[in-house]
Amino acid sequence: MSANVNSPVCESSLLNLSALGGVSYQWSGPNGFTSTIQNPSFAASLSSAGIYTVTSWDAEGCSGNSSVSVT
Repeated sequence: MSANVNSPVCESSLLNLSALGGVSYQWSGPNGFTSTIQNPSFAASLSSAGIYTVTSWDAEGCSGNSSVSVT
């Protein structure tokens, strides 16, 4: 299980989070950010900076976590 991000990005640029290794995903991050999309994207703002963590589950129900830092 791994997570990646295209950071650093400028404000209003597209921030792309991505996760590999799993069949379902749960992202969490600053300002109450959550997503169940494997590879969420959104416009970056100053408040987007921080740690984003994804939990993924495989077909057998086993889970793993990975985090990325956004600047």
